[in-house]
Amino acid sequence: MMSRPILPVAIGLSILSLIPVARATPRLAAQYGQDCQLCHANPSGGGMRNSYVTEFIGPAELPLHPLPAHERARWPKARLNDFITVGTDLRLLYLASDNARTAVGALDNSFFQMQADFYVAFEPDPQFLLYLDRGTGADYEVFALARLLPAHGYVKGGRFVPDLGWRWDDHNHYTRERLDLDYPGATETGIEVGLSPGPLTLTGGVFNGNGNARFDDNSQKMYVGKALARWRMGSVQTALGGSTRWNSGPLVRERLWGIQGQASWRQFAYLADLFGRRMASDADTGRRGRTWSWVMSQELDVRPRQGLDLYVGYDFLDPDLDHENGTQYRISVGSRIYLRHFLKVEPLVRFERETTAQSVTDDTRVEILFHAFY
Repeated sequence: MMSRPILPVAIGLSILSLIPVARATPRLAAQYGQDCQLCHANPSGGGMRNSYVTEFIGPAELPLHPLPAHERARWPKARLNDFITVGTDLRLLYLASDNARTAVGALDNSFFQMQADFYVAFEPDPQFLLYLDRGTGADYEVFALARLLPAHGYVKGGRFVPDLGWRWDDHNHYTRERLDLDYPGATETGIEVGLSPGPLTLTGGVFNGNGNARFDDNSQKMYVGKALARWRMGSVQTALGGSTRWNSGPLVRERLWGIQGQASWRQFAYLADLFGRRMASDADTGRRGRTWSWVMSQELDVRPRQGLDLYVGYDFLDPDLDHENGTQYRISVGSRIYLRHFLKVEPLVRFERETTAQSVTDDTRVEILFHAFY
């Protein structure tokens, strides 16, 4: 199984070697060359945006037609006062598939409410943050954040998504979906520590799981770590790092290692995530059996003009390196159109193939994502 994805990996590594990568996580951060905490209340990314985004970057630099400064002053502020900030994410998905097995609700033509989250952040002190993300599903994030450590460091405790790999906004990427990092089941309860000494960003956490986690039975601690080095050379920006997750329990033992890279130059941005995973399970036979697998996600973006992104993505999964079957890959081609600073439409087409010892299954589907955010 190792030979099939060699070409995509080689292409990805070639791009990384030729284009020194960006200073942040995923696409927009790669294009701007900034850390996640520049735009998000959560320093490891995702969730509520801060007032810098809603009042400045969003209106001026995201939409097809930017809002002039005098119009921005009339729009509502996400920061209600010196202590409270609010936000939201609403995603409505339309999906049409030629394979009912993969479609929403086993239908080949359907709407699906993908996300409906409301955020509240309370800052009793400039160095402290209390954060709540509540949606319609079973998962949620709630944590306390203290910015008290040296090197722009922080301590975060509560229930949240561990800092592992790139936190893609598309939860369908294999390195989110197939590693149990998509919703529901993405959040864990524990403590995370982060430091940013110079060009490095380091995070580490210990977690106890939650009732929705797919493989964590809460009987033992789970450990997560991430390191990212970043630099810039003229108009070219780079970031390269790695992530790991160790999880042990009476039924499942997991070891996960990953490499992350980003590259941005002018209107181009490239992102790559690659993980190797070892799973050992006694659940069925009482005997320990080990399975080695690996999963990859890549995306290449180009911004021909403000408010319009075109991209192509490639995902690959080999769930068992010891057997010549079971591989999956997906090619996604789409665009992101920012109609307003709070409204995005994302049409895309996905081509997916799953191979087993008995058959080959192909699926083509069209998706249109309507995303309202603030």
